[in-house]
Amino acid sequence: MKLAGRTALITGAAQGLGAEIARLFAAEGARVLITDLKGDAAATLAEEIGALSHPLDVTREDSWHTALAFARNKLGGLSILVNNAGIPVGGPFEDTTLADWRRAFAVHADGAYLGCRLALPLLRESQPATIVNMASAAAHNARAETAAYGASKAAVCALTRSVALHCAQNGWDIRCNALLPAYADTAMVDSFAPTMPGDILRAKLGAQLPMGRIATAQEVAQGALYLASPTSSFMTGAELRLDGGLSAR
Repeated sequence: MKLAGRTALITGAAQGLGAEIARLFAAEGARVLITDLKGDAAATLAEEIGALSHPLDVTREDSWHTALAFARNKLGGLSILVNNAGIPVGGPFEDTTLADWRRAFAVHADGAYLGCRLALPLLRESQPATIVNMASAAAHNARAETAAYGASKAAVCALTRSVALHCAQNGWDIRCNALLPAYADTAMVDSFAPTMPGDILRAKLGAQLPMGRIATAQEVAQGALYLASPTSSFMTGAELRLDGGLSAR
C-alpha cells in the first residue's frame, strides 16, 4: 500500500490515463478525488473504485477553487495532485488555428499552472506532498502535425521545474515532477486516425518506437505511482520519460 494515508486529486480522471491512475492510487491505499469536465462519468468511476468525484474545468480558476474546497472538506486535505487533464490537438501546422493553439495551452499549460498554484496551500498542510504533471514525449520529440500539442506540453515541463524549485527554495517537502509518456493505449489514440481500425493504428504507432509497441495505460499509471509515492523521495523538477526508447534516438 504505497499510498496509504495519502489523499489525491486527479484531473481528467473520468477516462483514459486519468482513470487508470485513479484505479491504481485507490488500490494502493490513497483516498482519491476524481475530477473531470464529465461529472457523471467521474461519479460512475468513483462509485466503482470507492473514491469521491467532483466536476472540474481545469481552465477556470473558480472551478479549481470549488474542487479544492471539496477536497479540503471531504478528504480532509490534499497530499497528491495529478495534473492529467488533456485533449488531442493535431493536424497540419498551417491548418492549426489560433483557437486550436489557445485551447491546447488552456487545458495543458493553464490547467497545470492553476492546479499547482491553487493547490499549494493545501499541499503545504499535508507535507510530504507531491505534484505529478502529465506532459508528453511530444514535448521533446517534435512532429509537424503536433505543434500546438507539443508546445503546450513543453510548457508543462518548464512549469514543473519552476514549481519544484519554488517549493525547494521555500523549504517545503513538496516535490513536483513531470511524466512524459509516448503513445498509450487509450481512446485518445483513436482520435489520431478515426477511420483506421484500432489494431492497425496501434501497430503503426508502435512501429515508430524502438520497443515496437505503444504503452499500456497501466504502465503509465505505474509511472505516476512512482512519482507520487515515497519511492521517488529524492526526485523533484525531473522528467520521467515512458516512451519506449524514443528519447534514446
